[in-house]
Amino acid sequence: FLDYTLENISLSASGVIQVGVNGQLWAVCDAFFTLETANSVCTVLGFHGTGSFAVKTNGDDLDTEILGSIICNPNTKSIIDCHIKHQFSYLSYHPSTECKGYVMLTCN
Repeated sequence: FLDYTLENISLSASGVIQVGVNGQLWAVCDAFFTLETANSVCTVLGFHGTGSFAVKTNGDDLDTEILGSIICNPNTKSIIDCHIKHQFSYLSYHPSTECKGYVMLTCN
């Protein structure tokens, strides 16, 4: 799998990180998501700090599919410093290995 072109990042009304890839919005897998990633995403969104992030389990409340993880360079300034890693680029495909956790973010 290749990394997918990250077109935009946004937060849903409920705080779910949404990434625009190939003209579609996707949720972000919790794999590889760290406080540093949270800070980077908040910076890209125009905030100057991070409140907190939480991981939720994919359920009926998520109307977006999970594409993969968001990876950002240290000292991220803009969206070009981040990329998407498809969840099956680091796992063998099997329904049981599908990412079930997605990230909710609060930026300050």
